[in-house]
Amino acid sequence: MVQVFVCAVTAGVSGLLYLDFFTTGDFLPALGTAVLVASALAWSTARRGLGWRVAAFAAFPLIAVPFALHDTFDEGWMRVASEFGLGVAGGWARVLSVSVPAEPTGQVLVAVLLLLWSTAFASVLLALRSRAVLAPAGPLLAGFVAGLVVVASLQGAHLEAAAVCAALLVLLTFLRATTSVRMRAAAGGAAFLVFAVAAGVGAGAVASSADRLDPRPLHTDPVPPPDLITPLNEVRNQLITKPVRPLFTARTTGELVGIRTAALGHFDGTVWTSDDDYLVVGERLARDTSGAGVTARITLGELPPPFLPVVGRPNTVRFTTAAPKTIAFSATADSLLAERSWPPGTTYEVTGVQPLARDLTREAAPSSSAEFAAFREVPDTVPAGVLAQTLAVTSAAATPAEKLRAIEAHLRGLPYSLDAAPGHSYARISRLLGASQDGDDKAYAELHASAFAVMARVLGYPSRVAVGYRVREQVTTADAHAWAEVHFTGHGWVAFDPTDPAKTQRDTPQQPRMAPAPVPVPSDGSQKPTTTIAPPPGDPPVEPEPEYLRPALLAFAGLVLLVVLVVPIAKARRRHRRRRAPSAAARVVGAWEEAVDRLLERDLALTPERTPLEYARHAGARLGSSSVLLELADTTTTAIYGPAHLAPDAPERTWRLERTLSRSLYPGWRRLLRWRAHFDPRPLFARRRRR
Repeated sequence: MVQVFVCAVTAGVSGLLYLDFFTTGDFLPALGTAVLVASALAWSTARRGLGWRVAAFAAFPLIAVPFALHDTFDEGWMRVASEFGLGVAGGWARVLSVSVPAEPTGQVLVAVLLLLWSTAFASVLLALRSRAVLAPAGPLLAGFVAGLVVVASLQGAHLEAAAVCAALLVLLTFLRATTSVRMRAAAGGAAFLVFAVAAGVGAGAVASSADRLDPRPLHTDPVPPPDLITPLNEVRNQLITKPVRPLFTARTTGELVGIRTAALGHFDGTVWTSDDDYLVVGERLARDTSGAGVTARITLGELPPPFLPVVGRPNTVRFTTAAPKTIAFSATADSLLAERSWPPGTTYEVTGVQPLARDLTREAAPSSSAEFAAFREVPDTVPAGVLAQTLAVTSAAATPAEKLRAIEAHLRGLPYSLDAAPGHSYARISRLLGASQDGDDKAYAELHASAFAVMARVLGYPSRVAVGYRVREQVTTADAHAWAEVHFTGHGWVAFDPTDPAKTQRDTPQQPRMAPAPVPVPSDGSQKPTTTIAPPPGDPPVEPEPEYLRPALLAFAGLVLLVVLVVPIAKARRRHRRRRAPSAAARVVGAWEEAVDRLLERDLALTPERTPLEYARHAGARLGSSSVLLELADTTTTAIYGPAHLAPDAPERTWRLERTLSRSLYPGWRRLLRWRAHFDPRPLFARRRRR
């Protein structure tokens, strides 16, 4: 029993590795339930046939479905069955392709629970059925290593979980060593485990997350990007749209250059594009704390899909209305998209961090690591005029931050006009930078942002072009905008706006309607402002119930139903097998075992040191009558030691005695309690001890 407990605890400890993999700890109740139920089922079926063990292992859906797939209950059982099948068959493909941290639901959680279920079930089964010292350590170690592989790309060395798991494996190994020879083998195995875990922990403590072997890039399942050449071309098209159209409302906090929809990091000399992968995500997007915190509450109107507005480097997104079916995020472009369109009125809250250019010190340096090499690349055909103008504009600046501010100020001083020719290629940038100040060659945000990013790359700084909208409470097509961002070590992507906002013009829509429901108008025709009524001071806000409460209750109900159905069926099947035994002696002994089971249900257990006659006298003294039990014990003794002397009707007589004994155990009002004995599982577990 101690070994079973150690196996279950070790399997649970390996599940703690996923604390950084999932957005929240809501998966912990599912983890604990899966490990405990799998361990209990393995323990109860260890000495039974293969069919019992297969049936016990197949109880996994009773745990996985309520916890992982409760969000799909409203879509019908066909949808639930489909999601469960996909989670079992291909869940690990989703685990290795989903953007982390992931939501603890759906196919991803099904796959993780299946691993922990299998680990606990196999380790407990081997602990009870195998004599090999290290047998149960195999599944436990495999489950722990699989968890380490999944979380390899995340920060942290997981020292605590590794140390506890190693200690439990060593304890389990010594518990299974019962002889001196096996003790020496256990000592060797424990030494190997300690050495292996210590080496792994030491390497994990020294190596950064970027240096570890991570299988996630080997298997990706990205959401297809939109069939769009470049979002940058849409800036001018929106700015010249008449009349202007309301797109969304944005209530923001914090200082922002713009509300981003896309970021473009690849430039071929003609057009800015993006080839980033967008992976399915939940509420948690990233864990970046470098910069000032910013938030926005977005209510979508006529904004065309697929890009969703975000602020800064987004960390979380939470929909307060029905969310689109699939949300995908690119950690490289810091952009969010929906695979399908959304209805007007869709609302969500996004939080992030926004490093500010004014916070850059003289020591601030643009990132020079290989991770940002692609953002420093420029085509070999950089026009000489662009190179010369970049060096001339930045000649008086001493630090990278000052050079970028000089480029920003120079571009802001150039003429602005929507009548300028579209495009942002090398040719257009050359004309822009070579123009005089009399307005012979004008430009707008698209070209200004492109020129800034190219000039930053000429200096060797990682840069990209951001596309989005200016910060307004009500954003329209007239607010379309583009700016540039440069990555600084310790700061992240710092935004620079090379377009002077004072030179832009903005028309307002005549009657924008962003709210999904109309505002009631009083009968007198006057329009009164709406106000939000605060709740009375004495009424505290109602806390929503935890997300895991409903699945936990469903899992508990399923577990109770499993016990209610399995125990009576198992007892009836065993009684039938005993009564149909091939020999007369076996049928007599089967009647005796059934009688002992009935007595056990009345708390009269048979101890190994007592013979059938001794047990009959003891139980008879407790019950007040021993004639039936003594006759049954006497016939059983004859069947064990002298089966040839059994009377022909001995089997039928012993089974009649067993029925008589069962009825006599519940006299009078106790008959009302007889139904409870049918669900008592103790006889199923006491069989091995009696033998």
